[in-house]
Amino acid sequence: MASFTPTEGICATCSRMTIESLTSLDGFLHTYERLASKSCPLCMSLFRWVSTADKPIRLKISQHTNQQIYSDTGFPEWALMLKSESEIWDVMKLVATQEGDPAAAQYGIRALRSITSSGSQETLSIAKSWLGHCIENHNCHQRLFMPRDLETPSPDMADANDDLRNFYPTRLLGLQAFGSGCLDIRPIEEPVAGNSFATLSHCWGVDYDTRYQTTTRTLCDHRDRILYANLPKTYLDAVIVCRSLSIRYLWIDSLCIIQDSPEDWAREAASMSDVYSNSHLTISADWSPNPEGGCFKSINAPPAFNPENTICLANVLSSGQQSCCFYLPTWDLDCHSLLDSTHLAGRAWAFQERLLSRRNLHFTQHQLFWECREGFAGEDGVPRAHKNLKPNKILDMRSKKELENQLATWCEVVETYSSAKLTFPTDRLPALSALARFFAEDLRSPYLAGLWLEGLWYTLLWYNPEHESVGRTKDYIAPSWSWCSINTGIRFLVFHPSSYLHKRIKILDAVVESIGDTFGQVFRGWIRFKGKVADNLLPLRAPQNTSEYSIYPDHPREPPPSNLYWLLLGENISNPNFYFLILIVSPTAQGSYERWGVGRTKVGSVLNLLQERTITII
Repeated sequence: MASFTPTEGICATCSRMTIESLTSLDGFLHTYERLASKSCPLCMSLFRWVSTADKPIRLKISQHTNQQIYSDTGFPEWALMLKSESEIWDVMKLVATQEGDPAAAQYGIRALRSITSSGSQETLSIAKSWLGHCIENHNCHQRLFMPRDLETPSPDMADANDDLRNFYPTRLLGLQAFGSGCLDIRPIEEPVAGNSFATLSHCWGVDYDTRYQTTTRTLCDHRDRILYANLPKTYLDAVIVCRSLSIRYLWIDSLCIIQDSPEDWAREAASMSDVYSNSHLTISADWSPNPEGGCFKSINAPPAFNPENTICLANVLSSGQQSCCFYLPTWDLDCHSLLDSTHLAGRAWAFQERLLSRRNLHFTQHQLFWECREGFAGEDGVPRAHKNLKPNKILDMRSKKELENQLATWCEVVETYSSAKLTFPTDRLPALSALARFFAEDLRSPYLAGLWLEGLWYTLLWYNPEHESVGRTKDYIAPSWSWCSINTGIRFLVFHPSSYLHKRIKILDAVVESIGDTFGQVFRGWIRFKGKVADNLLPLRAPQNTSEYSIYPDHPREPPPSNLYWLLLGENISNPNFYFLILIVSPTAQGSYERWGVGRTKVGSVLNLLQERTITII
């Protein structure tokens, strides 16, 4: 059991506030009776919420399911409740004790535990309890996205059980293929109906060993048997996790997709949205840079709470046993940095895998974390909020039925995804295709290489926020007007159109030609506009950002060409701003233009320089 130092300066009244008195029927009566108590950190924390400090207040510890906590963890919590003159109990603090404390055994209060190994039997048992709680209490089994013209889900869809879904990937790794006594596995193409499967999200690494891939040459051998001893550490650990959770099948991309078959790869990539959204659980090897690293990690660290915002109160139970309680603030529960600083967090493929999954087990360098659509937990027991995690924030936005809100959600997805890393630049569209497929169900709009025909006129106003040039890829990725055409993170000038933003362009035609999958790789695309164009509206010898002009080149360090063409897309009439695509004459397609960047200006006189034309941008 870890040793914790009680908080200094606790007053005599707070010192008598034991677990037994707080869990009693009447609770603990507290008075703000002494001037000395104004220096007590617990008094100051409690009474800042009470308007009449001279009145007594009643305190209790009780268990609930976060309905009253500002930062919802999605799991039952013990909380310190306060009631003054009103009859309403307010949540003041979350309550926990330390591992091995008698208060945990006697009263069932959450115990904070030291972090040891994320692969220990104790930790995997905690993971099993998280999974069981989610299945019993959350709605994570429900469909991820609902088409906006379907106002309410059907009862069949709402009540669908994870294990009874009909979808299975083309291949799954059978973890019981040779009986319970044998650890070897093999690909299964006809799994036993009613059994759930898990998915693995992991980093391939720079030099990925072909021994860990299914190819046209190894497919027959793999169908016979894959020796457990020949698997890399990450795959071995994922198999152990599945077996500890009684999950019979596992999907790993490198073993379940024939890697040197373009036809198989294209078909399986197109079904990725179904694979991850129907998976019972995704095992995320967050900390490992390659398959050799593994999921499990020995850490040996105390519970990761913030001691500056936590009050530790020691007392003696009626049995004579020493006990301590931690009072944690409900607002100090954020967990962004714990998941965003891992190897996997920066990978493009993993981004959509995390968003699509119902449940994730995150094996990080810090500890094991649980993340589902309704909850978040860590192996140290410290309660943390889940509402501001990226998947939940996006899903919350996505639940709004208005089309413009859903397009804004897509823009947020793109802004995050565009900064993620890819081993192969040509995967920039395929690695987002599963999410795009889900959004297409709802938006009902043609997909155009990372953008949508709906709202196209203002989502074309993406820009490169970096000041460094972006290396151009030798392979064709997307048309120049698509954010996929540059290999860097992007932002949007207009995220959510208002009633003040007026369209000043007419889109005559917008076409993208794909290599097979509509949401995957493309080989050509163009947009034909009818609008107002000006030649060389602003000499680029001037500063690129002034009070009157803002210019955002796609490749900032490249010298500007001698001729630029400004195509007016829209106008903000409340705060006069004119938004432009900045174009160059295409060096490869006669009579067409390519995007150079975007710009905006407050100078209304520029409208006098514009002439109406029909142009094609490739």
